[in-house]
Amino acid sequence: MLILLSSAPERLLATIRSRCQQIPFARLDATAMARVLDRLDPAQSSQPDPDPPALLDLAAGSPGALLHHREQWRALPRGGWPIGCWRDPRSDRGPRLARDLCEALDLDQQLWLLNWWAVAALAA
Repeated sequence: MLILLSSAPERLLATIRSRCQQIPFARLDATAMARVLDRLDPAQSSQPDPDPPALLDLAAGSPGALLHHREQWRALPRGGWPIGCWRDPRSDRGPRLARDLCEALDLDQQLWLLNWWAVAALAA
């Protein structure tokens, strides 16, 4: 048995597609994600520090992605990383925040946080 994953099955040769059984995978909703994560680690459901709602949006229905994003979120130093402070052109918080981010986070953390902010800003 061979499992072939493709995000564009229409681009596979017809001879390959004709020998495959297609099994579509759908994104999980929040309830299904919670059930999967409870099975993986029941202690997580009683965690004192709940995930920000945007983490679910960022995970896009993937429990594995949610675990990764949860790990990234919890690795950030606490101290508040406000979403959208750069939107107010009169605010001087944007440049100070950029400096603080560069000093406190490594490049991967900076990129992850910016991605998370973008998703959170679109959801708002």
